[in-house]
Amino acid sequence: MSAEEIYLGRERSLSASGSLREAHSGKGEGMFPNDNRERMSHIVFRCKQGEREALGTLYKMYKQRIYNIAYRMTSNHADSEEIVQEVFLKVYRKIGSFRGDSSFACWICRIAVNQSHSYWRRKGNREGNKLVPLSEKENLLQQGTDGKRALFHTYIQQAIASLPMSCRAIFVLHDIEGFTHQEISAIQGCSIGASKSLLAKARLKMRRYLQPHMGLMG
Repeated sequence: MSAEEIYLGRERSLSASGSLREAHSGKGEGMFPNDNRERMSHIVFRCKQGEREALGTLYKMYKQRIYNIAYRMTSNHADSEEIVQEVFLKVYRKIGSFRGDSSFACWICRIAVNQSHSYWRRKGNREGNKLVPLSEKENLLQQGTDGKRALFHTYIQQAIASLPMSCRAIFVLHDIEGFTHQEISAIQGCSIGASKSLLAKARLKMRRYLQPHMGLMG
């Protein structure tokens, strides 16, 4: 589910208390079709045996979700494409270290978040903080509802890009990707309490950033 769908669909308005309502009720593991423990154990075992077909199966299952995480973290399409490739190269090289202590989804997303953080730190945020040109705003607004939706989607990405990286990672994993705080604790190597605290900070910053643009939601 994209950030646009979250805020224009299930997040039609801010709650009376001012906090963003939950974007997902599902588990992070459930965000990956047919990603159950038994099947994943079989695929991972085949990968450890060097079966390229099994690695191809993992790629098909996870490539879009990994790209989504990378883009939300870096705000850069080209970097996100590179990150996807780097993630699967690391998976191929490190699959032998996966012991199943956490779900495979948590394991591969930890690699994706770390790789995204590395790219962002190295190259900086080239796209996310750029303001939308006035001419582009006017053009989108003239397109009616669809244009407003597209413009608000742009503001959402800018808002995510404005978050400190620690808050951004938690927000992306929880409110966009649907992972629980317990799963995020495994992915990020932080306590559940820290995950909840960083999410609260991220939502507050997101709300403040998006408040002037809420009129676009109708």
